[in-house]
Amino acid sequence: MRGVLALVATLLLMFILDLLVFGPVQHLAAQQQLRDSFRSQLAAGTAPVSEGDFNNVLLPDGAPVASILIPRLGVSEMIVEGTSSADLRLGPGHRRDTVLPGQAGVSVIMGRAAAFGGPFGGLQALQPGDQFE
Repeated sequence: MRGVLALVATLLLMFILDLLVFGPVQHLAAQQQLRDSFRSQLAAGTAPVSEGDFNNVLLPDGAPVASILIPRLGVSEMIVEGTSSADLRLGPGHRRDTVLPGQAGVSVIMGRAAAFGGPFGGLQALQPGDQFE
């Protein structure tokens, strides 16, 4: 019985560590890589302007498509293509069936509120008229 309790306690501890320690570190590393990749795409003129790249090939899940800045919350995140669990570990995700951020129309961005950096954890603190870009 003690062995089972020790195993359950260890698994629970590892889950909490992954959620609260390793997850945010992985998120920060992924965000830096995405930011570097997007900057080089902008410099080369190959940054995405539609659901496909410049060769008209669909953007892969996890590819950087935009950045979002919410000064009131201190949020500065790269947005990735896709909204799967793996994509949202990297940062906020763009729903593939909506226009890219910055284009005419409605763009849907999804993000985590608590785990893996929790970029949208403070959205309830926004007031009408607060700016984001």
